[in-house]
Amino acid sequence: MTHVHHSAYSVVLRVMCIKGTTILDIINNLMSKSSINIPDLSSYCGDRFRLRISRHRKEVSSQSKKWFFYADHSSIEKKNAYHGLNPGLLVSVCYPHGGFPQLRVVTDFLTYLFYFDNISDEMDNMTIRDASNIVMKSLQDPWSFQTSRRIGTMAKE
Repeated sequence: MTHVHHSAYSVVLRVMCIKGTTILDIINNLMSKSSINIPDLSSYCGDRFRLRISRHRKEVSSQSKKWFFYADHSSIEKKNAYHGLNPGLLVSVCYPHGGFPQLRVVTDFLTYLFYFDNISDEMDNMTIRDASNIVMKSLQDPWSFQTSRRIGTMAKE
C-alpha cells in the first residue's frame, strides 16, 4: 500500500466499490483521518501499463516553479504546500511523449488551477465570484483588461 496525504485526488480513489456504505459515511470517515492508504496500482498492473515519465520532467518542473514563485509574496507555509503537489511530475506521467512546450503549458495551467483552488478556500462566495470575473476578463482580453491581482496576472501569462 502507498501512503498518501489527504488531497482531492486521493479522496476520489478512496470512493471505490464499498458495498453497503453511503457517500456520507465515506466522507465522514475520510474527514476524520489525516491520511489514507490506497493500493499500489503500478505494481498491480505490471508491465501491461508500464509507468513512463517524460524526459522533460525536471526542466518543466523547474521552469514552472520559477514562473509560479515569481513575484509571489506567499507565506513559507503556502510555498511548501506547492512543493508537495509536484504538478510537473503528474503532467510528465500523464503525457510521457509530450514535447517540452506542451508539457510546460499544461504544468503551468495545472499549477494555476491548484493555486486558484487553494486561495478560494479562504474566500466567501462574493469574493470567489469577483476572483472568477477577474480570471475570465484576463483570459478574454489579456491586452486591454488591467488588474494588479495575482490571479489575473497569472491568467494573462
